[in-house]
Amino acid sequence: MFCPNCGIENQDSAKFCSSCGSQLTQNATQDSAFYLEIEAIPKYFLVDVSVDVLINNHLYASGSVVNGFKIRYPLNQPVNSLVIKHSIRTLNIKQPIAMNNNYRLVLVYSRFWGNYKVGSFDIIK
Repeated sequence: MFCPNCGIENQDSAKFCSSCGSQLTQNATQDSAFYLEIEAIPKYFLVDVSVDVLINNHLYASGSVVNGFKIRYPLNQPVNSLVIKHSIRTLNIKQPIAMNNNYRLVLVYSRFWGNYKVGSFDIIK
């Protein structure tokens, strides 16, 4: 289940968000039918790195790479600025993200100095 406030994925049985503390309901609905999903996947990753996701120049979520994380951002408005930051590198998605599709961005982190590669940035049909 994704938190309707911050977008972080929580266990389906959770009553409160593990990130922002917002109350979760089993029937939570999003205002938008479309979303942007961002997932960080650790691959042989030994050092914990905090990752910040900024959408339209506002901090939307933070997560830990060692544990992996996934967020879902409802596309209620266009995304003109998507920045994913951690201590060593910054990823800027310069292409605007429209509100007419579902998108999924997967980042695969390796063990050396927090390096990552974009595994995929797809439109989900």
